[in-house]
Order: sequence, then structure tokens, then C-alpha cells
Amino acid sequence: MENFIKDLVCEYYEFVGFFIRRNIQIKSTGIEEQSYLDILAYHYDEHILFHVETMQGGNSWDERISLMANKFGIAELYYSNYVNVENLQIQRVTIAGIDEIELEIAKRYEKETNSKLLNIKEFMK
Repeated sequence: MENFIKDLVCEYYEFVGFFIRRNIQIKSTGIEEQSYLDILAYHYDEHILFHVETMQGGNSWDERISLMANKFGIAELYYSNYVNVENLQIQRVTIAGIDEIELEIAKRYEKETNSKLLNIKEFMK
């Protein structure tokens, strides 16, 4: 079953003028057997690339942080395969399908993954 958060995020970025690639297969993160980058959204005029990962409940925060830190780290090897531009700005965002995120968890997550952590309500603002 496809992730509705991923669909919503793709539709938003397409609506505001971004070129979208989704479900890009990458090498194993060491935690998952197969791994995918959820969304790469590139804006030609502004030379900005958003790497967006979506996450729903199920794992502990320690497991989520470890998985996403590995995934964002490995993703660095793939950005230039899709966008080869000088002075490319890269923004990493994780959108969680939960209502509230504790501040301390968000700070730790952002520090360890080098990614902004938002819930779906925050993303839609």
C-alpha cells in the first residue's frame, strides 16, 4: 500500500513547481535489506533539492533515528545522479505521520540525521 503522506508531499511540491522523483532504489543502509529514497524534489530556477523521507509509527525513536541517519548519509552519494548543478542547496526533511513530536526527540533527531523533523500538520502550514 502506498504511503498517503508521500502522495500528499509529492502533490504539494509538484503544485509549487518542483520536478519530482520518488521511490529511488539505493544500496542497503545496513539496517534494511532494500532501501529507497522516498522523494527528491528539485526546483530548476532556485537550484534547491528537497530530500523528503516519510515515516509512520512502529519503530522506537532510536531505531528511526539510526535508520534515517544511515539513509540520509547514503543519499549523499545519489544526489548528483539526479541533479548535477553547482551551488545546489539541499534540504533534508522527514515528515512523520503522528500528531505531536516531543521537543527533545525532535532536537535529537535533527542533530543525528541532519534533517528537519516535521509532523504532517507542520508541513501543511
